[in-house]
Amino acid sequence: MNGAAIRIVEVMAMHRKRCESVVALSREGDSAGAESELASLCRELPPQQGRQVTEFLAGVAALQPIAHAKLSCPNATDATDTTRVWWATDKSLQQATPWQVARIKAGWFGTDAVFDLCCGIGGDAIQLAARGAVTAVDLNPLIAAIAGANLSRAAAGGSDVSAQCDNVTTMALPRLASIHLDPDRRVGETRRSDPNQFEPAWDQVTKLIASSSAAVVKLAPASRLPAGGLPSTEFHRCWISLSGSVREQSLLWGTALHRANLTRGEKSALVLRSDGTASWFAPDRQAATTAAAPFDGTPAVLVDPNPAVRAAHLTEGFANEYGLGLLGEPSGFLAGDDGLIDSLHSLRPLAIAAVVKWWGSCDDRKLRKTFRGLNVFPQTAKVRGTDHDPAVLVKRYRRCGEHPVTLWIGRQGKRAFAAITDVL
Repeated sequence: MNGAAIRIVEVMAMHRKRCESVVALSREGDSAGAESELASLCRELPPQQGRQVTEFLAGVAALQPIAHAKLSCPNATDATDTTRVWWATDKSLQQATPWQVARIKAGWFGTDAVFDLCCGIGGDAIQLAARGAVTAVDLNPLIAAIAGANLSRAAAGGSDVSAQCDNVTTMALPRLASIHLDPDRRVGETRRSDPNQFEPAWDQVTKLIASSSAAVVKLAPASRLPAGGLPSTEFHRCWISLSGSVREQSLLWGTALHRANLTRGEKSALVLRSDGTASWFAPDRQAATTAAAPFDGTPAVLVDPNPAVRAAHLTEGFANEYGLGLLGEPSGFLAGDDGLIDSLHSLRPLAIAAVVKWWGSCDDRKLRKTFRGLNVFPQTAKVRGTDHDPAVLVKRYRRCGEHPVTLWIGRQGKRAFAAITDVL
């Protein structure tokens, strides 16, 4: 860590309440109050340290709206506390786990004391602290100090909550500890999906998992696990999306896996909404590994599984589970006959699903004539399997009608198709 970061850690340790006051006043728009408080603080610091702290606090203040949305759980006891300051740097906030994801993972540990290894600014540790004891650990002294500040008001019922700076590969952990581990997936500014390039590397990660009683490891959605190290029959992999975006792949081990009521050696998808409510898709092995049948004819319904389902390579399992067929490759849309129309509500927590109002060629002239005849225009467009640009399609046909619809374009075998449904 560079000298500037060390000096910021020192100031946070000695003057955190005053630093919080500067950030809170700045966030509330009281620039005069913030400047006065900051000037008072800086008078007690060497000039260079004062400049570094000023720059750091300005960055923290600017991040407050994003940090609050990402880290503040609405059900937390201090969720309405307007003086609450979330400590972060720009990079560390980007890497932090959103509260919706962190809360559901915390539940997989029950009330066990948990070591949150490579904790970052404490996105996961905050939710872990809300249900029991947690020790947050990070190799970066500034980030560990930030995590400690964020955890200071997060403990549930006086639970033992702390943050420390240490090397997770060499520190002494209790035998059969419960661990949450978030290896660093960035080297410089480059994101890595290969676990061998994580820090700590995969061989060190597997040693920590194998010696634990419960483990949840945060991986990149695209990570493929190297052969060896852990028997694949002993862990479960879950892809988690939030508000339509895949946030992480979680590896579950030991009692954490059992508390989540998941099966060893299998995969699942977890779909979270902005309010934290969740829907699971965890097919049995036969459904997950059986090739889905192609759909022939004109579909009555079109379905686009949630990105978590697709990231987990469970699209065909989803089709098998719900009686759908493939339109083209598994990466394309799914389709069903009119017998599924009345049961679309059962699909919608895990997919975008709509009743087809029109089906035909995606030829430009044909589409224009159809839109004009129906007096509609595409408010949104969904494309799979072709090189059409959804934004271009929406702009091209905007003046064709008065009523908004959704345009779908994909492939059925070698033929490109277009479909119109209600607005999604």
